Amino acid sequence: MTVALRLKFLRAVYEIRVSGDTRPIFYLDETWVNQNHTIKSIWQDSSKSGGLKVPIGKGNQLIVCHIGSAKTGFLRESKWVFQSKLTSDYHEEMTAHTFRDWFLNRFVNFLEEGSIIIMDNASYHSVTVNKI
Repeated sequence: MTVALRLKFLRAVYEIRVSGDTRPIFYLDETWVNQNHTIKSIWQDSSKSGGLKVPIGKGNQLIVCHIGSAKTGFLRESKWVFQSKLTSDYHEEMTAHTFRDWFLNRFVNFLEEGSIIIMDNASYHSVTVNKI
């Protein structure tokens, strides 16, 4: 099922691009970075005194959300970076409510009318309003 949906998505984007559609395509995503993120291979000499010293543990976590386009680059107005206050799983704070607020109040009004927004299928990107 996942492969079929991915192919459907890729075909739809391909059709938009080859059809001559001039509407801008914006890509939306979110990620996180831990305070102690570092490259995997850290050099230290045999005395253990050289190289990069990194505290043990992930440390504080920043959640980063942004939207951009090949034509415009990132939309300055849409940048949303905040420190996670709960746990190491940013999905506890990135909820449908917070996402909707960011989506509607932080950038959608800065987009050209008719713009295409591409985002993944994260659970907080869509919500069932009236569950049966």
